[in-house]
Amino acid sequence: MKVVHKFPVTQAWEQTFEVSEGAQVLDIELSDGQSCVWILLDPNAPKVPLTIFAVHTGQPLRHEHGIYIKTLHVFNNLGQQIVTHFFRKP
Repeated sequence: MKVVHKFPVTQAWEQTFEVSEGAQVLDIELSDGQSCVWILLDPNAPKVPLTIFAVHTGQPLRHEHGIYIKTLHVFNNLGQQIVTHFFRKP
C-alpha cells in the first residue's frame, strides 16, 4: 500500500533520499518555516536513491537533464525574495 511521506529539505544544493522504487515526488513547500518534500512511496518496495537539486534563478543547472519539480518563492530575514527551482536527478 502506498503512503505519502514528508522529508525535510536541507539548505544543501543537492540531497538524496532513500525511497521505494517508483516513488513519486508530489510537492515541495514550506512547512512550519522548513522546506519539505512530499513523496508518494510504497514502504514494502525495494529502496532506491532519489536525488533532488536546487538552483536559484540565473544559475546554471548542475545536471543537464533534471526533471522539474517546483519553483519555491520565500523571503529571507532581510525581506528579500529568494526564488529556488527544484529538480529531480534522472
